[in-house]
Amino acid sequence: MSRDVLFAFLITDALYEPKRRSDWLRGRAQRLWGTRGNLWPDLLLLTLPFLILVLGLRGQYLNQSVVQRVAVNSGVTLPAFAAIDINKLTTRAVIDERGSFASVNDLKLRYPLRDLAPGEVLKDEHLVPSGLSGRIAGRRLLSLPIKNSHSAESVQPMEQVRLILAPRDKEISGVAIDDVIFLSRKKEGKTTFVLVAIPENKLTQIEGLLGTCDIFVSQRLSSS
Repeated sequence: MSRDVLFAFLITDALYEPKRRSDWLRGRAQRLWGTRGNLWPDLLLLTLPFLILVLGLRGQYLNQSVVQRVAVNSGVTLPAFAAIDINKLTTRAVIDERGSFASVNDLKLRYPLRDLAPGEVLKDEHLVPSGLSGRIAGRRLLSLPIKNSHSAESVQPMEQVRLILAPRDKEISGVAIDDVIFLSRKKEGKTTFVLVAIPENKLTQIEGLLGTCDIFVSQRLSSS
């Protein structure tokens, strides 16, 4: 008989154990909730100095990082490979970035590698390397349609090439110009255009041929 009673007790205890645990957890939660009004001021006092320290450090970091850097004036676009007009530049407060410029005078005789949008901060990576900028000075930039687009695909910006103008009228002699700097290429429909920098004193040799000849970019030459 005692074995049956013990077995029944164990079954009853097992059935009611989850309920007792649930009641205990509910009671503890109610006690904690009842004392919340007494706990939150202590928690606030403990965390407030830490929050103030973090916010202070963040503000100090941002103040040190915000600097005046050169940017393009609003409403102005700087075209690629044209000498930068420093009158179209301004300075504005930005987070300091590697390669940016502190003074507009740092951009004298510099040339963008691509069009620079209004408000854009200028960086050294956007510009023709300073050591090569002198090679463009004193040259005229021309955008010309070429016939040998496939053979010219391997030519890289700032490489020296030969420009050949072959008149369609076979009785007119063609012209070859060696001192030409290749800048960029773009495709419009089926026609490939190249942007090249030609010395001013060579323009008279080609002005009369433009529009009446086929133009080719020949092999890359040594830029030395």
